[in-house]
Amino acid sequence: MGKVKAHRVLKDMEIKGIISIENYGKTNRITLSEDVKKLFLE
Repeated sequence: MGKVKAHRVLKDMEIKGIISIENYGKTNRITLSEDVKKLFLE
């Protein structure tokens, strides 16, 4: 998967509320939403 496609997929996931993206230096930090974390931990 290329950089452009990865960026689009991550942006779509952010819009749907699956992840959150925040600036972290020169890169971004991507975290799962709490609802998604609960699904994986149960």
